[in-house]
Amino acid sequence: PFFGRFEPKGKTILRLNHFKDQTDDADREKIVELLNDAATEPEASRLLDFLSEIQERIVFKDSGLLDDWLDEVVQYQTHVSQDVRKWVVGFIEESCKKDPEILTRVITNLRIMMNDQAISVRKRVIQAMTFLYKLCLKWLCTVKFINENMEAVWQGITEMKNSIIAMVHSDNDGNFYIFFIFSNFSCMFLNPITFPDLNYNCSTLL
Repeated sequence: PFFGRFEPKGKTILRLNHFKDQTDDADREKIVELLNDAATEPEASRLLDFLSEIQERIVFKDSGLLDDWLDEVVQYQTHVSQDVRKWVVGFIEESCKKDPEILTRVITNLRIMMNDQAISVRKRVIQAMTFLYKLCLKWLCTVKFINENMEAVWQGITEMKNSIIAMVHSDNDGNFYIFFIFSNFSCMFLNPITFPDLNYNCSTLL
């Protein structure tokens, strides 16, 4: 027997949509609040707390919000703190995991940070590239047509790869170790025996 109050399905859906809209508005308001807090925070450690909470909301909780707030977070690539700039690299990496097309918006940022004055930031970019290189190639292999933005991304990725390979002559042991990992990973990924599913797009790019 049914003891509850009957409610038409259509009204239930409308109430759920209304609840979702209210939740979305609350999330956006909180993100704006966190961005304002971050903009006025002088201490890097506290700033990273704010940025990490923003990342939690727009990357891990609801990646649909990434498109709206990506630029506001990536702008911290010019922050005076090395730790903040390194964090931005990680944020870009996590964002691209959610949506590879974000590469079209951040490839220039990565190229700039590849030449950061701090070696720790440059190393973090190289570490990210071991994943983003594979991600980019897989992404371009799955699309039907490669447009100008995608070509620009691949050109940027390729130039960064070449810069990393040039580090073979570096006197810095840390740089050389990361180069070794990156180069071996790239060779394995591009091996047709290891990855036989590379399609025409990939063969054209390579």
